[in-house]
Parts: sequence; C-alpha cells; structure tokens
Amino acid sequence: MRKLSDQLVGWRVVVVLAVFVVAVFAALSFATAARAANSIYWTNAAKISFARLDGSGGSDLSTTGATLNGVSGLALDPAAGRLYWANNLANKISYARLDGGGGGDLSTTGATVNGPDGLAIDPVAGRIYWTNVGVNKISFARLDGSGGGDLTIIGAAVNAPRGVAVDPAADRIYWDNAGAGKISSARLDGSGGGDLNTTGATLIAPEFVAVLLVPGAAGPPSISGGSAIGSVLSCSQGSWESDLPAAFLFRLRLPGRPPRVTPCSRAGPTAAG
Repeated sequence: MRKLSDQLVGWRVVVVLAVFVVAVFAALSFATAARAANSIYWTNAAKISFARLDGSGGSDLSTTGATLNGVSGLALDPAAGRLYWANNLANKISYARLDGGGGGDLSTTGATVNGPDGLAIDPVAGRIYWTNVGVNKISFARLDGSGGGDLTIIGAAVNAPRGVAVDPAADRIYWDNAGAGKISSARLDGSGGGDLNTTGATLIAPEFVAVLLVPGAAGPPSISGGSAIGSVLSCSQGSWESDLPAAFLFRLRLPGRPPRVTPCSRAGPTAAG
C-alpha cells in the first residue's frame, strides 16, 4: 500500500509540474504576443527588425529557416502570428513567427514568383497576393501551404506593378502601375478586371496603394429586455467592421461613433399602451 501511495504522490507531483510548465509557457506566449503586437516592423537588406512603440527599443526578428535575399514588402497576419515578406532577388515568399520561433518559405507551387515586390493578405480567403515586377503579373499563394496561382487580370493594365491592396468584401484587388501611370484592379474570383478612373489625380510612376473605405456595419443596434411595466431595457449602438491592415484596407472612423458595442440602460414602459 505504501508503494502505491508513493506512486500516487509521484504522479501528483508530475501532474502539478506539467500544469505549472503549461501555465508558464502560456503566460510567456501571451507576453511575447503582446510585445509583438505593440511594435513596428521593417525590412533590411538581409534582416527583419522591429522596435517597440513605447520607446523601449527593439531587436531583430528570428527568421531561422526562412529566405532573406533582396527583401521587399511586408504583410502582417496578426491572427496567425506571422509576418510575410517578398524576396525580390530569390523569387520566394517567406515568413517568420512573431513570437520569435523562426520561420520558413511559403509554398508557391503553381504561381509565378519573378521579382516579387508588394504583398497583401486576404485573411477571409486565407491567401497572400504579390506583384511580379519582372513579368508583370499578380499572383497568390494559399496560407495553408498548398500552393497558388496567377490571377486573371484581363482588361486591366499591369506594367511594373509595385504594391497591392485587397478588398475582400468587394472581391477585388488593387495595384499601381509604375510603368504606365495607372491604378488597376481585378476581381478575386479570376474573372478579369480594369483600370480605375483617376481623372484629376497625379500619376507619375505611382507606387504602393492602400484602400480606405467608409465605415461598414458589422452588427445592427439592438434593444433587449422585458415588456412589463417598469422593466429596464438594454440597448447597443451596434458595431463597425474592422480594418484589415494585412490587406492594406482601412475604414474611416466617424467622430462620436466608436467602432464597438456600447451598452446602455433605458427605463421600460411606465404605463400600459
């Protein structure tokens, strides 16, 4: 019996230690993620670096396992905890984990990668898009590593494209044409595209684009509560759709209209009728 008791105590110690290790790991992971979120990232010739926005300095991101050769363009995928970049000289799309766990090269089988430059992520479809300056194409790869392809852009100009921006809700991708002085777009479903009317705007070797949309409603206002006399009603102002920084898509914020649900209370009916 004593031997069995000693074994049980030993198992309890192992379980407690395992729980402690998991808890510490989770805490460290959360802390690392928090630090990663409050940072600005940039490319160097052969490194990806960052600095914390609170002014406490920065460091170089661990990119072990990933290619770094003629780094051009960055795209963040906060939900997956990854940062992607294009290797203009190596013709590869690579990534690194924001928690410092290294990275790798994304499978681009089936897609053109020739002088890749600007990047944009479509988090809805789980794809990353890039421009190919070398052959004037817009290509994509799936973030799950299952390869990709080239986007059909019939009807749109593609001449020395640099930057891209994705609008998933409108099913469109936009890019600049530094060699043609045009801004063009194509449908993400592969049915072609066209050139945007830019009459009145300057277009001298345009480079890199970003989309700014009007606020979009994500959830309508609602009222809940009982219908009895004297009951208290709860209401919300609804919510706005969020930005998609990885897609270079942003939404204009209206003064006095915060993009969040704001609960409130109101007195219900005080008399019948």
